[in-house]
Amino acid sequence: HPLAYIEWFTPFNRPEKTSGMCVVHRSSRAQRRNAAVVSVEHLVRNCHLMGKAGAKIDRTWTTDNV
Repeated sequence: HPLAYIEWFTPFNRPEKTSGMCVVHRSSRAQRRNAAVVSVEHLVRNCHLMGKAGAKIDRTWTTDNV
């Protein structure tokens, strides 16, 4: 069976006021990322995560250097 490496995150909370998007954080155990290898048959849905950039974005960043 095909397997998938999964990194767990906290459950969705209330949407953030500015973006209207939910904020999640990496789940951890003993100060290590909480992760698992599972059969793809157990996957129910995926979720697209987007990094939080903050108020200022470095303008020198490009698709080649980030």
